[in-house]
Amino acid sequence: MPRTRTALSRGALILPSAAEPPWQLLARHKGGSLESVVAADRRRNLVLSFGVLLLLAVSMALIILSAQRARRLARLQMEFVAGVSHELRTPVAVICSAADNLAEGFVGAKDQVKEYGSLVRNEGRRLAGMIEQILHFAAGQSRQAGYHLEPVPVAEAVARVLANISALPDAEGLVVEREIDPELPPVQADAAALTHCLENLILNALKYGGEKRWVRIRAGSTDGSQVRIGVEDRGEGIDPADLPHIFEPFYRGKSARAAQIHGAGLGLSLARDIAEGMGGRLEVSSERGRGSTFTLELPAAGPLSRPAEEPLPRTA
Repeated sequence: MPRTRTALSRGALILPSAAEPPWQLLARHKGGSLESVVAADRRRNLVLSFGVLLLLAVSMALIILSAQRARRLARLQMEFVAGVSHELRTPVAVICSAADNLAEGFVGAKDQVKEYGSLVRNEGRRLAGMIEQILHFAAGQSRQAGYHLEPVPVAEAVARVLANISALPDAEGLVVEREIDPELPPVQADAAALTHCLENLILNALKYGGEKRWVRIRAGSTDGSQVRIGVEDRGEGIDPADLPHIFEPFYRGKSARAAQIHGAGLGLSLARDIAEGMGGRLEVSSERGRGSTFTLELPAAGPLSRPAEEPLPRTA
């Protein structure tokens, strides 16, 4: 009997008696009631849906901005091609015409030959300058521009730039005031690149300085670690709407186009790229009717290792 009772207890099906209430099976989610779980899932799905929609909206906005920028760049490039074509056509036509007259023997007097030779030389230099600007821009875009940084005295760099500019026909009658601190430390820069950068800034001041043909070059140190070189003119200044775009390649302001001032819109862009490539920066401040000032800031290379040179005289 005990053996039979044990077997029954192990394999028996226990049923509630008629006297007891019916049994109930309760299932409870760890997150709470079924309603709260469904509500939480709904909120999570809504958040994910809004996140996906926001991502799509941001992506569409970026695509639209990229398309607008591409259209604007294409328009600027077309204007650049048209401007460069016009700028190149003028010196080439002058050189060809002068060469034809010389070759055909229409010019025989010594003074006339000298005049024609000077004309061909000036137009050739102008043509070479435009080609150099385009090549510098292409090198910068392809990241091929490398800089050999070394201590460069600012006064010597400015004197070298002014010597180069003085040979240009556009520089006739230009008045340049130099205010360079004789105790100014040299800058850490590439000598050729710094010359090119300052030359672009001075030529820009000459081009947009109006009939005054006056440029001031100031150089001083801020805190001993940075050197600031300012190029100032007394032109009409830059329109506030053009200031945010003045360093963009191919960009030319409405006033420059209206005045038919020659140029391809690369000089200031190259100057900024050179400044940033040498670890510096280029800024501009302008006031309508009172002129503009471009300020080049470069790291100082330390104190002068030789006696300071006497300040260079003002050049007219």
